Amino acid sequence: MLPDQKDCDFILEVNGEYIYAHKAVLAANSPFFQFSENDKEKAPTIENEYVDAGALKTIINYLYNGKIEIIEGAGQSLLVTSNFLQIDWVEEQCKQHLKSSIDLGNCFDIWGIGDSVLGEELADRCFRYILRHFAQLIEAEGFLKLSIEKVCKLDMK
Repeated sequence: MLPDQKDCDFILEVNGEYIYAHKAVLAANSPFFQFSENDKEKAPTIENEYVDAGALKTIINYLYNGKIEIIEGAGQSLLVTSNFLQIDWVEEQCKQHLKSSIDLGNCFDIWGIGDSVLGEELADRCFRYILRHFAQLIEAEGFLKLSIEKVCKLDMK
């Protein structure tokens, strides 16, 4: 459960939505929130098109209660958000979740996140899954959204 906003001393803005928290909790758990003296008074606006408010709320809830529930379909946004905020434990939990949930419907989306966020093991697992199921996936909408670099990588195999 997120903290009561009247008790909080910090507001985050993500895509026009406000999320309330305590500076000390954020700074103790994420280098992203370790502000300099000049930054402490500003309410940060998180400007990253891949970070969504739902994922940020889930992560902040984890910072307060030590538990995270990765619901189906939320693993990708949680991974990107935890990577952006440098919260390694949540990032690792998301990677483990995604490793076990790669399927025909999400393999291109997961692989498209990018190797720098996925890490070598998860990126390789997605790649191998796509190669094994290529005949089924060639007509999938996700295939059409792949970057030219990703398509070339598939073509080389």
